[in-house]
Amino acid sequence: MIAPQGPNFEGAVAPPAMFDSVPGYEGTGIGSGGTFLPPPNPGPINLGTEPPPSQKEWNIPSISEETARSAFVSYASSKCCYSSTPAKQALFSSLEAHNTYRYRLETFTESRSTEWAHEPYHGQPVDAYTQPAPGPWDVPVQAPALFTDSSYQVKVPYTSSVKGCHACREMGRVPCKQCAGAGNKQCWVCHGSGCRLGGNMCSQCNGRGYEDCTFCEGQGTEPCNICSGSRQLLVYIKLTVKWTNNTSVHIGVQQSGFPADSFSKVSGNVIFVDSQYMVYPVTGFPDPSICQASQSLVREHQTQYSTSSRVLQQRQTIDLIPVTKVNYTWDGKAYSYFVYGANAGPGQPEAVRPSAPPSATMDTVPGYEGIGAGGGDLPPPYPGDVPLQMPTPQPFEAPWQIPSISESVAQEAFIKYASSKCCYSTKPAKEMVFTDLQAHNTFRYRLETFTESRSTNWDSEPYNGQVTDAYCGVAPKPWDIPVTAPALFKDNTKALKVPYTSSVKGCHTCLGLGLTACRHCVSSGWMQCSHCQGSGTRFSSDRCITCSGRGRVRCSYCSGMGSRQCKTCSGKGKLLCFIKLTVKWKNNVKEYAVDTRSGFPMDQIFSVSGEKVFSDTHPLVSPIRGFPADKINEASENSVREHFAQFSSSCRIMQQRQTIELVPITRVHYIWKENANFFFVYGNEHKVYTDDYPATCCCTLL
Repeated sequence: MIAPQGPNFEGAVAPPAMFDSVPGYEGTGIGSGGTFLPPPNPGPINLGTEPPPSQKEWNIPSISEETARSAFVSYASSKCCYSSTPAKQALFSSLEAHNTYRYRLETFTESRSTEWAHEPYHGQPVDAYTQPAPGPWDVPVQAPALFTDSSYQVKVPYTSSVKGCHACREMGRVPCKQCAGAGNKQCWVCHGSGCRLGGNMCSQCNGRGYEDCTFCEGQGTEPCNICSGSRQLLVYIKLTVKWTNNTSVHIGVQQSGFPADSFSKVSGNVIFVDSQYMVYPVTGFPDPSICQASQSLVREHQTQYSTSSRVLQQRQTIDLIPVTKVNYTWDGKAYSYFVYGANAGPGQPEAVRPSAPPSATMDTVPGYEGIGAGGGDLPPPYPGDVPLQMPTPQPFEAPWQIPSISESVAQEAFIKYASSKCCYSTKPAKEMVFTDLQAHNTFRYRLETFTESRSTNWDSEPYNGQVTDAYCGVAPKPWDIPVTAPALFKDNTKALKVPYTSSVKGCHTCLGLGLTACRHCVSSGWMQCSHCQGSGTRFSSDRCITCSGRGRVRCSYCSGMGSRQCKTCSGKGKLLCFIKLTVKWKNNVKEYAVDTRSGFPMDQIFSVSGEKVFSDTHPLVSPIRGFPADKINEASENSVREHFAQFSSSCRIMQQRQTIELVPITRVHYIWKENANFFFVYGNEHKVYTDDYPATCCCTLL
């Protein structure tokens, strides 16, 4: 006699000791992910081609003081309770370049494991013993993109057979866990006595003391969750294939004092890449520690992974990470900090759900191969020899001058400044005595480069019968699609579908069902009653009127259905997938102002306007020459060259504009209460700057 299984019995993954004997798969176990299988002996390992020795020393120019200060200000602004005053007022003493090499070795491997598995039998094909099963490494599997972790599971052909369910003894049903197979439970109203207060018969159970189990409807059994009530299982050998990108990193020797663990968070300039089936150690590199690390890591990877897995590809890269130690003084004390990494852009957003099905399921569109869901910027087609416009600036007959402001204008601006500040008294502004007004007008140069960039990515929208045009014609290339440009020198973005790329696919989120599991009730359709906390009773053991004593209520999010409409396909089950072209127009601005050594902080000059004295607009402007201020000529030369090098290869330059403005700055000296002081009035807006107002904190506590 076989004793019935307890209410908490959990069946095994597959029937024990009932598996067929499959040649080549002897000893295959049950569950636990299976055992990893060594690949067949590949024979002698042929190393790749030896990389050519490095011929020169790679260097990155040291950053400028402007870049170092801008990075320091950004760092201080990102920290809570950090003042940016030291970053703005720091006096640089030296900038030391400590550029460092980083070596990375990637070994992309494939490993395979097998285990017995099962699924409910509903008439699926059975192929055991019809042919010999292929060996684990003979089963064809399509590899994913190189150097990307992935996994795939597949049934081994000719191993599927039908067995009786071991969990329910081929009965299709198992004892109910809630009532332990009895089919009834103690009445929750009378607690099994059959009577209420006063000896009256319990109306809930009609005096029986028990009531039918609501989970099994009084039957004492419930469908087996292993075979789904079919009594039989389709048993087979499951092959699990895993692709892993194994990475090792080495940082070159550097004596700057910079923590080495911070290098993993930044990018550098790639100076060497070698990708082969089996790479050869790097030799002849200027840094001997990189050669030693390459020799050690290549030997270690090829020994470690060639016996336990199949090596598909190896890649080794060397990049040069710029590290600059900035020494400065502030408030009479010496300090230092580091500026490191090739990119100083903001952090990337967190991973989000893709807007389209995986790119592997998408159609192949000529000219758009390799497009993923995230997209990527596309360089414009080579324009050939670009004829540069060489306009000659108008001759400057005499230096431009702006009359110094009057005392009344200076006093009015000072009073307005004091009134705008909390706890500033206006008495100094009203009672001061002017001693001198000095004009320190300065020139400000601005270069604007208006660019257009294009990127493509797979996108989708719910399918509601829209027109599909995939393969109806040849999809135009990204830069061949006509798009109307907006107004010049204004940022804008436009997105549109690429013609002849639209097709219908099943929704990847709900697998084409149109419904997704409700997260609030975990697909059960029920939630614990919030009034009785699942007990079914309230105070004095009275039945909870909210849940009628059941301890649970229908889920309000899914109306008790256990599933909700899929948000990705809006319940349609299908998506219209297409390639989306995103066109971005951006006005890239670079400004420079001539420092007149008046003590005025020059970063304030960019927030005001001045008198425009020169303007030049062309598809590609030429540097300004012959301007009275040599600093402006130099700034124009550097800015035009920098913008052309930065944007001509990655974007399409639509138009450029350069302007020169004369910004008025007046240093006003005054006396108040026998103390001498000064302030600045600057810009056409007559803004005021001072770092030492004589009367602050004048609030009175009542």
